[in-house]
Amino acid sequence: MDFYVSWSHSDPFYQMYDGQCSMLISPTSVTSVWKLTRFSKLPYQLMLDSGSYSYISNNLPLPTPREVFKRQLHILDDCDLPTIICPVDVPMLQKTLSLTERNRAIDKTIANACELKILMKDYSQLGKNSKVRCHPIETMAIVQGYDIASIRYCARQLTEIGYSRFGIGSMAHLYDIKEIKKRVEAVQSVVGSKIHIFGISGIEVMEELRKLGITSVDSARPIKAAIYNEILYSEPYLRVGIAGSRFRADNSKFSADRMVSELSLECPCPVCKNEINNDILKLGIRKYLLLRAVHNYYHIKKMIAD
Repeated sequence: MDFYVSWSHSDPFYQMYDGQCSMLISPTSVTSVWKLTRFSKLPYQLMLDSGSYSYISNNLPLPTPREVFKRQLHILDDCDLPTIICPVDVPMLQKTLSLTERNRAIDKTIANACELKILMKDYSQLGKNSKVRCHPIETMAIVQGYDIASIRYCARQLTEIGYSRFGIGSMAHLYDIKEIKKRVEAVQSVVGSKIHIFGISGIEVMEELRKLGITSVDSARPIKAAIYNEILYSEPYLRVGIAGSRFRADNSKFSADRMVSELSLECPCPVCKNEINNDILKLGIRKYLLLRAVHNYYHIKKMIAD
């Protein structure tokens, strides 16, 4: 199972530490003029989503599929890295949505996926008929739904449009592993196991998804755990909170197995380099926050990799 680290402009350059770094970038996580060529070293694999989750969660109107496609091409300008791009989906984050509103969200998700297919066809034809360079792009449809029946319906419609790669959205707000597995298995029953799961933060959930045979997940957990002053280890799986910080295991989004002021474990990550590196415990300095995120990235990837 591939691990895509969700990246924004304020995060560390994970690909400088890992030559096999898979990265997910949202147009809403970078500036409007940002391009992939800003990187001195490209990631190994890249996925560009539409930013829909950010728009919906901030109560902002969704852009059109054409606007998002244009933005995705701008990010890829002058770069030949093979990339997976996603159409504009409509996440159902509000619990107060009526049944009619939920069904409209699914229909809009399907319609937007169909429009991206048309845009891609025109884009490919443009490359054949002119000297315009076409980027190596593969499209991935996003399955949305609120129950098993609606999820299967959406997956079937996206398959009929012609998609062969699929992601599942609206999972970031789900914390029940059984419910997540039920939704994944519903999509698998229609499209098979070639599925990407968006926005998974729990290590235990990632492990369960790996057992289901899905292709990949993405997560911002490395940097978020670092911000919450949490340090992760993979052998054995251990969560360490930094003593003296505002980290509180009882009500934080993440919880630690213990609090420490000094580390006692040697670590093979590219930050610690088979030593005990207490720099990642230092608070209030951005340099050490980013090193802590790289450390967490290494161990998360190690825990869920085949």
